[in-house]
Amino acid sequence: MGMYTELILGIEFKEDTPEYITEAFDYLINKHDEAEISDEALKFTDEYHVSLMVFGCSSYFAVDCPNYAFWKDKYDNTWHLSSRANLKNGGRIEKFLNFIKDYVKNGSGPLALFAYVQYEESEYPTIWTPEGPCKYDISSIEAKYDKAIARYYDTFNTLYSKFCPDFVLTTKVLEKYGLTPSTYTQHDCMCIGLEEVANRISKSYDEQLEKTMKLNRKLLDVFKEIMIQSAYLESDIKNLKEEIEKHPGGELSDLLEDIEDTKLSIDEYLKKVIEE
Repeated sequence: MGMYTELILGIEFKEDTPEYITEAFDYLINKHDEAEISDEALKFTDEYHVSLMVFGCSSYFAVDCPNYAFWKDKYDNTWHLSSRANLKNGGRIEKFLNFIKDYVKNGSGPLALFAYVQYEESEYPTIWTPEGPCKYDISSIEAKYDKAIARYYDTFNTLYSKFCPDFVLTTKVLEKYGLTPSTYTQHDCMCIGLEEVANRISKSYDEQLEKTMKLNRKLLDVFKEIMIQSAYLESDIKNLKEEIEKHPGGELSDLLEDIEDTKLSIDEYLKKVIEE
């Protein structure tokens, strides 16, 4: 009788998927009783055994009746396929998946898994991503997952470097928030990264503000001291003028001139600081 293989599909198709592909699925699943199918769509259906991929069934699996749906989402405006079937394979599934993978926009998880293939006597399934098939072993999954996460990191780190050059999003950063490689998503990477960058920018701003305030306080102290010295010079000038009136000429006149020049320089500096 031959062995059967179960095929589970979960696909969001790309916007530029050829119309004959979506027409074929739409006709087979939604319109087979009420519409005609184009020659190109019919050729695709026959060449890749699309009916078997969607409607094939046997009693060798727990779900022995096919399940299927094909619809155009009203929010993202893309076609979606969800199906579960089983069939005698003979390489037909691989031929179909190798063709259709180029039109997969999204599937499940960070690897965009879109197909699950379980042979009747195999211990583990083969899973398919837009890059192709991979056996369901932990090392293979982790390698592909690490590649996807690295792509997330590269994308977001490019953005973060514009605002915070010293910050790099890593697994260690995400683990601070209680997330492990098996639980965090692209959304987590974005939100946590932005929060970290915002915190660093805020901390940097606060530190810079504190430094500026300390500097301003020092400048204010210096400014006060200069004003005090200016007042002292004003008093000295007044006293010298009184002495010169009593004893004209001599060294006091030269000293008065020096003090007045100094006072003038200080006053001009204070005026400039106030205006700025």
